[in-house]
Amino acid sequence: MRIEPITGDKLFIREHVLDDSDAYTDWQCDPDVGEFLSWLPRIENEAFQSLKDAIEQQYIENRRRFFMAVVRREDKKVVGDVGITLLNDQTGSIGWFIRKRYWGKGCAGEAAALMINCGFTKIGLNTIRASCRRENTISERIMRRCGFRLFDTTERRLNYTLRYEDWNLKSANQ
Repeated sequence: MRIEPITGDKLFIREHVLDDSDAYTDWQCDPDVGEFLSWLPRIENEAFQSLKDAIEQQYIENRRRFFMAVVRREDKKVVGDVGITLLNDQTGSIGWFIRKRYWGKGCAGEAAALMINCGFTKIGLNTIRASCRRENTISERIMRRCGFRLFDTTERRLNYTLRYEDWNLKSANQ
């Protein structure tokens, strides 16, 4: 199941292509981008394999992972990655990663909002989950702005959820 591009104010998200390799490797190999993640940074070969996997996912009949390039509309530069991994047929888990040079420009929030739209309207989810380490206040702020509600905490993580009904109501009121 391939997803058509979804356009926002400053960005659009689209399926990854091999030409995304340099930008994809840039964020995957950056220790600052991976500060709150146990699986980053990667070495270049691992990053390229991850990109190839994201591309291969587009052609799997029962696709479970939807990772999209985050692209600036003004110059078509790939600024990061956003994606949803299905936990079951009705629930997915979202994550976003922005290249360091584009931090503080609203890219993560807009990319997350576009992927949430995709999750509910294209993938057909009822619930999207998001989580972050407690000290990752920027990601937590993005989750809250996107309408996520805190549903669980652990010693290290904050776990949020967004239901289609709440998102649809929020979207209708904007």
